[in-house]
Amino acid sequence: MTDEPTAADRPRVSGYAWYALILFVIVYIFNFIDRQILSILAESIKADLKLDDAQIGFLYGTAFAVFYALFGIPLGRLADSWYRGRLMAIGLALWSSMTALSGFAQNFGTLAVARVGVGIGEASASPAAFSMIADYFPKERRATALSIYSSGLYIGGGLALPLGGFVLASWGRAYPNAAAAPLGLEPWQAAFVAVGLPGILLAAWIWSLKEPLRGAIDGHPSEIVRPNAWREFGRELAAIIPPLTLLSVARIPGAIVPNLFILAGCIAGAFLLGSVTGDWPQWFAWWTGIYAVSSWTQSLKHRDPGTHRLIWGTPQFVTLAIGFGSISFMTYAVAFWIPPYVLRTFYTGPTDAALLLQGRTAAEEVSTLFGWSAAFASATGVILGASSATNCGVATPPVASTLRWRLSSFPLRRSISSSRPTTSPTSTWSRLTSGYAARCGLAPPSPRFRTSYCRACAAPPAQLTFSEPRSSDWHSAPIFPGKLPR
Repeated sequence: MTDEPTAADRPRVSGYAWYALILFVIVYIFNFIDRQILSILAESIKADLKLDDAQIGFLYGTAFAVFYALFGIPLGRLADSWYRGRLMAIGLALWSSMTALSGFAQNFGTLAVARVGVGIGEASASPAAFSMIADYFPKERRATALSIYSSGLYIGGGLALPLGGFVLASWGRAYPNAAAAPLGLEPWQAAFVAVGLPGILLAAWIWSLKEPLRGAIDGHPSEIVRPNAWREFGRELAAIIPPLTLLSVARIPGAIVPNLFILAGCIAGAFLLGSVTGDWPQWFAWWTGIYAVSSWTQSLKHRDPGTHRLIWGTPQFVTLAIGFGSISFMTYAVAFWIPPYVLRTFYTGPTDAALLLQGRTAAEEVSTLFGWSAAFASATGVILGASSATNCGVATPPVASTLRWRLSSFPLRRSISSSRPTTSPTSTWSRLTSGYAARCGLAPPSPRFRTSYCRACAAPPAQLTFSEPRSSDWHSAPIFPGKLPR
């Protein structure tokens, strides 16, 4: 039996590694600000563009998530073989530009295209960041570094609400008539522009990061840029993005006929559900995702049977994907729809006077209470949970966090189940806020569990991202509450 390493025995981490980690956290904060800000702007967008809840759910969920998930695979491959800092910078510039362009949307279609661009750009961030963190930090510090990086998710998700609410209220007070505002922007449009433009400047900063040598910290150095990096990216892209999938599958003996049957089934499914519900964009995108993943699976089985067996032949991997997808199906929907629900239930609109914060608007009050509480509670929980698990070797944080969420979110679920408040606004406000913060504090698997799983599949911990939901159905959830009858 070996002794546990003391603090003095642990490998030192360079100052540049911590500097890079801070930048990664800032990028992740921008990632989720641009993703989540739609929640506090939803009521204003609905009123201005004459949209319904299903369309708002599509913009936040499906339009973003399907392309985020599909492009995540080829971009992850590119992160394994090209400059990761440059890839992150390009992705950041893309999604920030598309967020800013969302502020100039005049209808549902243009806003949907912009959200697709946000999804594609954001798909580059985590593969590059996870890979670089694995090369900046030794395995003894990797779990803590990853938890610090993951805190950016919750900080950004929390900051999106107060930032959006502040711009919404401030722009509305300064320019009551949008025609007199700069560029004729409505308050919700100004909010998109305000959070999008800084990301473009940050992208130039990220481009300057020094690339760590791949695997050197673990004693297995390899080149930073591998041969045929872009050719491999193109092959991966063709394997998963329709209609390029047909060209990719056609090169595989005996695969084109099954692929065409899958395509026919997906077209039939989209037509059937689109006819029944009338939500053609939703089901077209959803079935496109199913067909794309099916085509990619065919290609992967032919090109890399070992990886195919590892993914589909490992029960733990499959059940984790299903489990986290099911959890996020509910949590993303709740996180997105609570601000619109509160604005509709306790106020008549985002510009109403606040109930608790004197001199503020309803949008400012809702975004402040939900945003700051969620950002602080969840980011603190993720960092402390991973740090304690690393230092103490105790794999219990997920259990404690899940129990805390179950207990704290019960009032939230009870409140949402009623179409009208049954208690005083202040009382229900308190219950909703505590439940929302607890929901955001749901922790990823413990570092000890993550490390054990990675050791079993011979991959460094930073290469696996199952601790952060990445499946398209997780972001498809917001459309379904929008279809519920009222």
